[in-house]
Amino acid sequence: MIWYVASTRNCCAFRVYVLLLSWFRYKEKTNEKYDFTNKEIMRRLGYNDTYTQANKAISNILLSFEREGIIKYTEFYKEKIVEETGEVISIQQKTLKFVG
Repeated sequence: MIWYVASTRNCCAFRVYVLLLSWFRYKEKTNEKYDFTNKEIMRRLGYNDTYTQANKAISNILLSFEREGIIKYTEFYKEKIVEETGEVISIQQKTLKFVG
C-alpha cells in the first residue's frame, strides 16, 4: 500500500499516510485505540495549526484515503474547556480504525 500511495499522491498526502501508518502500528502493538485531530496532524507535519488551507488539505486527504479504503476512521466530538475563558467547546476528533 505504501508504494501505491507514494506513486499516486503528492508529498503532503504521502507524509500524512506515513504518519497515520506509524501511529496505527504503534497503537496496534499496545492494543490501544488512536484518537486524533486535523490540527494534531498539521503540527506533526510542521504546519501552523491555524493555517486554514493546510487544514482543508488534511481534511481532503483523509476523506480521499477513506473513500479509497486506504484508511478507516470514525468521527466524534469531544468537549473541552478553554482555560482562559472557561468556555466549553466541541472539538472534532477521529478514531483511527484501519490503515492499509
